[in-house]
Formats: sequence, structure tokens, C-alpha cells
Amino acid sequence: MGGEVEEERGGRASAASFWAWCNVNDDKKAYGAVVLTRLIYAGMFLVQKAAFDGGLNPAIFVFYRQAFATLCLAPLAVSLEWKDAPKLSLLTFCEIFVLALVGITLALNLNGFGLLYTSSTLAAASLNSLPVTTFLLALLLRYLKVNAILLPDRSRIVYTYLPICENVLTNTWSNQIVHESVTTIR
Repeated sequence: MGGEVEEERGGRASAASFWAWCNVNDDKKAYGAVVLTRLIYAGMFLVQKAAFDGGLNPAIFVFYRQAFATLCLAPLAVSLEWKDAPKLSLLTFCEIFVLALVGITLALNLNGFGLLYTSSTLAAASLNSLPVTTFLLALLLRYLKVNAILLPDRSRIVYTYLPICENVLTNTWSNQIVHESVTTIR
């Protein structure tokens, strides 16, 4: 793997050969994946902002985004996990459906409407509140119990409020700038 290109069946290079070609160490791959993911998200926010400014409704965009992801990932999940997956009860299916509907769909809709009315930078910062939504849903549905005396639980509480404070400060600061620029134009 030290620079050699390994070929899979069909003549295509594997992911391992790509990293070997790049001469990237194993400990640096995670950093590269995070940077690549953030770059993709930044590009996605810019394209979304352009589409929303062109007249696309954010709720319709979220619907098509979720439908496209389902159509792409469902066959892959079924083919790879068919034999290993445990039986899915109706109750578990309903819980997954409600959590998906409320969790990621609500966050993407709020992000889309925030992107429509503000900048892509502010919408990208507000997406950091997705773990907060997940944590609060887990508390409300009693999947998670928090004991404020224990240090790990205290850190969960603190790190839940940090993104909320960040969003409040960012929104307050950006709205003040928008308000000042609108009053200056008038």
C-alpha cells in the first residue's frame, strides 16, 4: 500500500488505493473526511441559497432531498443489511418514523427558511443545533436520563446550551446589522 495502486474487480481503484496514492496516514484520514464533509456542506448551502433566491420553496426542497436520499440509500441498506438486521416491530418503526419526521426534517426546514431569509453563513451556523434537538427529544421521550450531579451529565447539559447560545448571539448580531443597513437605506 505504499504508493501502489490496487485494483478491484472491474478495473476500478479502491478507496484504500486512493488513500495510498495520496500517501495519507491512517490518523489523517478522519481529518480529511471531516474537511471534505464541511466543504460539501458549504457548497450545498451556497447552491441552496441560490435556489431559494430563485423562488424555490424550502419545504419542497427538503421533501425532494429526503426522497432522493431514501431512494439512494434504501436499496443499499436493504442489500447490505438484509440478513444481519433484527426484526423491526411496528412500535420501533413508528418511533423511527416520528423521530425522523420531527428531528432531521424539522431541522432541515428551519435551516431552509433561515437560509431563505438570511445568509448562508448564518444558516450553516444554525445547523449546529441539530444535536441539541436530538438530545432534547431523547430527554422528552425518556430514552436518556440526566443526573446533574455526575460530571458527564453536567457536560451534556453545558454542551447542549452552547449551540443555543451561539445561535441566539449570531441571530441577534446579524439581525442588528440587517436592521441598521435597512434603516440606512431608507
